[in-house]
Amino acid sequence: MTADTATGFAVFAGVAPEIIRASAREAEARGLASFWVNHPGPVDGLGSLAHAAAETRRIDLGVGVIPLHTRGPEAIVEGVRQHGIQHYLDLVADGRIDLTGMLTHTFTLDDWRDAFTTLATQDETGAIKVAFDFRG
Repeated sequence: MTADTATGFAVFAGVAPEIIRASAREAEARGLASFWVNHPGPVDGLGSLAHAAAETRRIDLGVGVIPLHTRGPEAIVEGVRQHGIQHYLDLVADGRIDLTGMLTHTFTLDDWRDAFTTLATQDETGAIKVAFDFRG
């Protein structure tokens, strides 16, 4: 990373999402190394951090503290998965990620054996994602 790793910026996770997004953009634009939110009580720090992730590309992101007495490890993992998936779905919906290159092979359902063989031999076929096209 090229930014100064000693300098970061933090905000209260409970502020409005537009403030988190604007603050994260500004922190990245100014070359700060990291952007943080805290996780106080009922406020979901991971959800707040997802807003920052949607607005930034290079800056490191983090949650200052996730109190384990209010949210166990399983809930933390689920929160990361939920917000991470939503972030990527939002990027796809906004046209910022093009997934067309990932779908490398399409087959009709009648050709299901060829589809499975293509995926099973992806080192030879170059398959990344194989799908069935039900349109015929």
